[in-house]
Amino acid sequence: MKHYNTTRSIPLETFPEVEVVLRKMTEGRRLELRKAIGEPNRRIREILREQAAIEQQPEETRDMSKWLELQDEFDGIMLESINVAWVRWGVKQISGLEVDGKSLGVEDLMDWPSEMFGEVLSLVKGEAELNGTERKNSESRTTGGEPAPVSPSPSTADSARSADGGASETVVSISQAG
Repeated sequence: MKHYNTTRSIPLETFPEVEVVLRKMTEGRRLELRKAIGEPNRRIREILREQAAIEQQPEETRDMSKWLELQDEFDGIMLESINVAWVRWGVKQISGLEVDGKSLGVEDLMDWPSEMFGEVLSLVKGEAELNGTERKNSESRTTGGEPAPVSPSPSTADSARSADGGASETVVSISQAG
């Protein structure tokens, strides 16, 4: 009989005394995530289309105040909806985190230090991307006995920045590989 763990514990680099328990991707969880971020993603795509239309106009007639309003909305959706949904979806438990004398858990994620939130978000997205072979390789030990480093570059949320440092564009999708 094959035993499969649905979680994986990882100590954080930014706060080594904190350990996060990540949920591994399953088909049911993939559908749950798609449902959680579906509506915000729809609006993100609309914003990107509107910004692209503005960018196609001659420079002297572009409504840059509208473009910036759209960018603010984009940033808000990413920070308040999509990123929070990813973390809530992907983190089962967190231990070792105390802020102002209070132990914090997943339900308190808005009180986490921002650097830690960013690391956890990257770990969740990286775990969501890993398939069985990649996960096995990521858990391999180096010759020194340490876990081999994992460099998450999730295809589930690709970011692109224009060469001139322009606004970022994020498109979130869930791959069906696994």
